[in-house]
Amino acid sequence: GRTAKDLEALRFAQNAHPAASIAERLEHMERAYDQQHGVLLERVDHVERLLVASEGRQAQGVDAANARIQELHSKMAVQQSVRDAQVGDVRHALAADTVAGAGQSSQQQMLRDLSSAAGEAAERQKRSLQTVRDSQESTLARIQSLEDRLAEERNARDTHWGALQKALSDETRAAADRQSSAQKSLREIQTAAAEAADRHQQ
Repeated sequence: GRTAKDLEALRFAQNAHPAASIAERLEHMERAYDQQHGVLLERVDHVERLLVASEGRQAQGVDAANARIQELHSKMAVQQSVRDAQVGDVRHALAADTVAGAGQSSQQQMLRDLSSAAGEAAERQKRSLQTVRDSQESTLARIQSLEDRLAEERNARDTHWGALQKALSDETRAAADRQSSAQKSLREIQTAAAEAADRHQQ
């Protein structure tokens, strides 16, 4: 049987290498790892939400620019129709005047009026077309700028995502190493305590 001295030696060996304390340290390390892992996952989720919102705003900007181009095309078509109608009215008036037997002078004046009206209409159309072209170029430049910004944000997202993934992977490996080391230390302490107990029993 064990003597009082043996029991005292066993208690001393166990107190010298408190396995329970090591287990508590291991549990604390696991909790710290879980907390760090959760923080990294929250950062990844936050970045993803920001990027989704940013891409949505960029898409809305491109849609608005395309709608503006369509609006300008519609206005240009309306202006073309108005000009054609005006020229048609002048030609119709000239034809009616000719049929009614108007004098040569009146016909010449009508021709001059027709030429002047057609020239003015052509000039207005030219200015309108130039305005539309300028607006389209500005809109296309804006679309290109939006697409460039979107590409830059996607590259930044990929870079940030890669960094987060690497940090998460590194932390996972480090935590696994710490856990393995702590478990190994715990086993060594338990083995040493058992050997010490056996020696005192002999």
